[in-house]
Amino acid sequence: MFIFRNENLSVLEIKKYSQKIFFALVITACFSIMLPTAFLSIAFGSMLLFWLIAGDYKKKLFLIIKYPALLTPAILGSLYLIGLFFSTAPFLLSLKFFLKYLKLLLIPIIASSIQTEKIRVFAVNAFISAVLITLAASYFKYLHIIPMNLHIHDRFLETAGGGYYLFKGSIAHGILMSFAMYMMIIRAYFNSKFWWKLTWAILAFFTFCDVMFLGYGRTGQVIAIGLLILSIFQLYNYKILFRLIISFTALILLANLLSLNLQLPPRINQTIKAIQDGDRVEKVNKLEPRYMMYINTMKLIKKSPIFGYGTGSLSTEYSKLTKDDDIDIKFVPNPHNQYLLTQFELGFFGFLLLITMFIKQWQLSNNLIVQNDYYNYYAKGLIFTMAIGCLFNSLIIDATEGKFYCILMGVFLSACVAKQSKKNSKL
Repeated sequence: MFIFRNENLSVLEIKKYSQKIFFALVITACFSIMLPTAFLSIAFGSMLLFWLIAGDYKKKLFLIIKYPALLTPAILGSLYLIGLFFSTAPFLLSLKFFLKYLKLLLIPIIASSIQTEKIRVFAVNAFISAVLITLAASYFKYLHIIPMNLHIHDRFLETAGGGYYLFKGSIAHGILMSFAMYMMIIRAYFNSKFWWKLTWAILAFFTFCDVMFLGYGRTGQVIAIGLLILSIFQLYNYKILFRLIISFTALILLANLLSLNLQLPPRINQTIKAIQDGDRVEKVNKLEPRYMMYINTMKLIKKSPIFGYGTGSLSTEYSKLTKDDDIDIKFVPNPHNQYLLTQFELGFFGFLLLITMFIKQWQLSNNLIVQNDYYNYYAKGLIFTMAIGCLFNSLIIDATEGKFYCILMGVFLSACVAKQSKKNSKL
């Protein structure tokens, strides 16, 4: 009997320490979002392992089922598992894509596990800290304080048309920094101390400039402007928009006086020039292949709009469709649009579930007021970031952007889950 009790105590201790390690890994993962993808992948795998060891499945499963915002990503991941078995692609290719979607489980896993404000604060601050390091490195490169060729991620200087990045390329850098800018705006608005308010406002300004002028990620630039407008409507009202237009105009004039590079990204300039020259089809398609990807993907969707073609099947079907066409790109694993990709792979029900996931998370974020108003806005800003970004990229399958969304959304939504749990415990 004595041995039995010791064994039970040992199991409880293992679960307790596993839970602590899990929380540490969540914080590490938030910091690793700005680091090379390998760090984030290791943190992701370790989180799943220690979440399983920590146990307490009944309570966590109850919370996941209770909140549609947590349940929908789990169901969407399950649909991709089903799509693995009716996919028209080779099984190994389908499995590879399914593993990319497995990160969706991070949302319910993290949200159902974090119950304390302390862990959330550490996690959010870890992400902000990594952003500030990246921001400083970006400006240091621009000012030639540190060398451009650090052998970190400088290959994107050639492949993405220039820019001042650290560990991420133009697309990921722009998206992550745009959302960070939004978080800084929210912190500046709600902070009661003047100097902190001013500090966050200045950092938000420099982060916006970094996205717009030091990098060439078009998706990030669109998201940055969108988040800026969103924050104005959330925190103020439409009347302030007039002041924003004046301020933004003044910023552009100032940048021109300082001889900063305000040119549009090279591919946009080339595409506009091709249209102006009259070559509206051939040149535009070669300069911006995404247009052709969208058109061909929609052609395939029309053939199977309800059930789709299965997980990871786009490259197989796309090659069949374009085998006789005179185009440069015939192997397309994703159309650089998450909505089209989900509709193609899982059909109408998958597309509907993706939209529902965003809507339910937006609705749940209305309850995210725990000790401060940050999480409410953070969650909405993250959903907005993904909703816009998915128009131009398949963000959920992307290693950095997908984990960025799933990890931070899990952290933000955990605030509501913890709040509701405390209410229920008092009843």
